[in-house]
Amino acid sequence: MLAKILFTAVVVVAVLLLLRMKNIRGAQEDEKQNRPGAMLAVWVCAAVIVALAGLFGVFSNLCQFAAGGPAFGGMSGVLYGLLGFLWMQSRFNPGSGARLGNPIVVMMLAWLVLCWSGVLEIFGIRVANTAHATGLATGLLLGFFSAKLSRRGA
Repeated sequence: MLAKILFTAVVVVAVLLLLRMKNIRGAQEDEKQNRPGAMLAVWVCAAVIVALAGLFGVFSNLCQFAAGGPAFGGMSGVLYGLLGFLWMQSRFNPGSGARLGNPIVVMMLAWLVLCWSGVLEIFGIRVANTAHATGLATGLLLGFFSAKLSRRGA
C-alpha cells in the first residue's frame, strides 16, 4: 500500500512538472481546444495542483482500500477529483477562467456509470469504483465550496 502511494506521488509530481514546463502560449492554444489539463496548469499554481492531487489520491485510495482491499492501482481517483474540481469552478465561478466542456463531463459521468454497472467485469476488467466515486465527490465538494468562497471574496 505504501509503495502504491509513493508511486502515485512520484507520477503526480512528474506530470505536474511536465505541465508547468509548457509555455503559456501553448497552454492558451490548448485552452482553445478545451484541454482541461493545460487549463488547470495555467489557472492555478503548481503547489495547488500538487495539494489537490495528493488529497484526492490519498483519500480515494484509502477509501478503495477500505472497500476492496489492496488489489488495485492507478490514479483514476486523482483524475476524477481534478475533473470534479474544475467542473465546479467552471460552473459556479465563471470569472475564474476555468472551463470544462460538457462533452468531457458527459464522458466522465458515462464512464463512471459504465464501470459501476458491472458490464466491464464480464470481460474480466476490474475497476476501482470506490476510488472513482470518492475522488469525484471530493473534487465536486472542494470545487463547489472553493468557487463559492472565491466569488464571495471577489
